[in-house]
Amino acid sequence: MRNAYIKFLNEQDCILGCEKLAAHSPVSRLTNGVFCIPWGSLPLLDIIGVDYLFASTADLLHAHPVWNFAVPRAG
Repeated sequence: MRNAYIKFLNEQDCILGCEKLAAHSPVSRLTNGVFCIPWGSLPLLDIIGVDYLFASTADLLHAHPVWNFAVPRAG
């Protein structure tokens, strides 16, 4: 199963999004406000109008420091 790592844009969206997601799929909260949800759950957030962003690589490394995966370098 593919996962999406997201950050909600505000506290209200976080509460509403987590409430609706938890009723339909697993939701994991990492540190730094990053949430791990199944990729297939993203349309539900769009339907209910919750604002979110995909977590950046820096967010993921900060949220879970043991993920020291290699990031391709340009050049």
